[in-house]
Amino acid sequence: MPHVKYDGLSKRQRKLAEQTLQDLYRNKVGKQLINQIEEKLGEIGKFVHIKAGKNHAVKEPKNETDPLILTLNFQSIDFRYIDSGKERFWFTRAPCLGAQAGKKSKAFPIGSSEVPFYIVLGHELIHIKHFLEDEKTYKEYSARFDNTLWPIPSVGDKQRAEWIWHDLEEQRTVIGTPDSGEICEWTLRLAAGIAPRYAYQGAEDYFLEDE
Repeated sequence: MPHVKYDGLSKRQRKLAEQTLQDLYRNKVGKQLINQIEEKLGEIGKFVHIKAGKNHAVKEPKNETDPLILTLNFQSIDFRYIDSGKERFWFTRAPCLGAQAGKKSKAFPIGSSEVPFYIVLGHELIHIKHFLEDEKTYKEYSARFDNTLWPIPSVGDKQRAEWIWHDLEEQRTVIGTPDSGEICEWTLRLAAGIAPRYAYQGAEDYFLEDE
C-alpha cells in the first residue's frame, strides 16, 4: 500500500507487516479492501501509520492533521511461516465458529482456531475503511450496541449482548450488515475458505450459543 508508513518498527516487524499486506492482497476480497482504502487515502492525502502495540487497534485522527494509526500486537503472532504449496502466511489465534465440540444439543460451539494473520490485519483495515467512508456513522456505531443492524433475539440481555459484540462497529466489521454485500471479516474468511467468525470475544474464550 503506497499510503502506509511504518513508525518505530524493527526490521523484522516491518518485514512481517509488509508480507501480511501482500498476503491480504492475494485474497480476492482483501484486494478489493486495499484498493478501496487506497482510493480514499489518495483523495484526502492521508497515510495509515502502522505501529507496534499491546493490542490490535485503530486510532482515528482527532483533527485533519493527525494520521490514522493502526497498532499491531506482534507478540500475538506465531512466527511460523507456513508454506502449503500455494499460500504462505503467518498465523495467529482468533475466534471462529465450531472450534470446540459442545455436548449441549442444538447449540453452536464458539471458540478459537489458527487463522492467517492477514485476516486480523484485514479486520483492522475494515475499521479504517468505515472511518474513511463515513466518520459520523463510524463514531456512532463505536459508541453503542443495539438491534440496529441485525435482529439478535437475545439483545434484551444487554450485558450478554455487549460481551458478545462489544459495539455495532465491531459487529458490522465481523459480519457486515444484512443484504449489503459489503466487505467484512466474514467475506475475507469466505474467500480464504476458512471457518467463519461469529462473535467479538477474546481468542481464548469458549462458549455455546443457541441455534
